Amino acid sequence: MFHIGINNQTFINGGAGGGNVSAFGPLGAGKKPEVFIHDAWTEYAVVQKKLHIGAGLHYWNGVSRMASASTLNFLTIDAPIFNWPLIELSDQFARQFGLYIKGELGRFYYQTSINKPFSAPTPVSVLSNGNAINAPTGLNVARDAANNNWALQGYYTYQFLDKESTLLPFRVGTYVGTKKVFNIGAGFHSHPNATASTTARDIDGVATAVSRHNMNLFGVDLFLDYPFGGDKNMAITAYSVFTVMILAPIISVM
Repeated sequence: MFHIGINNQTFINGGAGGGNVSAFGPLGAGKKPEVFIHDAWTEYAVVQKKLHIGAGLHYWNGVSRMASASTLNFLTIDAPIFNWPLIELSDQFARQFGLYIKGELGRFYYQTSINKPFSAPTPVSVLSNGNAINAPTGLNVARDAANNNWALQGYYTYQFLDKESTLLPFRVGTYVGTKKVFNIGAGFHSHPNATASTTARDIDGVATAVSRHNMNLFGVDLFLDYPFGGDKNMAITAYSVFTVMILAPIISVM
């Protein structure tokens, strides 16, 4: 699977950056490079449909269904950004490099991956001893640029009615009355020492003590897409998700 292109390109933004960041147009600041790689991965079917192993820059994400949403079949308000909790922080537009397994066991579907997150673009500096400096104080937590740990994530769902395709990771937003789908899912994303905060500074403002926090995200969701109206392709589509982010000892609920 190889996916390359332009993202969020419009007539008023996008394109490559120029030299004058205050100007608009060919010399102004760009939103994205002209072309970049979205996906580049391959997989092998150990047991057809039941166990597939893959690797590369991939979109088999954890936490929830909409963390791997397709951009081709959104409803009007399908895409609040918290569905992609790490977007453009430790991933490349919701993708990370890593290994994954996926498969179907009857009506149960699973996907799990271990990934090497990208460096986080935050103002956290790094000392030669690996400690983060200039990290926020107290409850204000920043991504820890010194962190070099792998992240583990997964998503698991039970399909009560029609089964969905699991060939690609892009989750359908609505089938517009062509399928009867009712799924309950749960997922997670775990990244050790992913954030840092300063707990003490010297008189020059340099951190003398830094607290690191493991980042753990959990989600449960429900998706319903049920047709009505005969052959008019009408449907009731509903999606609900509850997510919790734990940056010990900080908890955020969305």
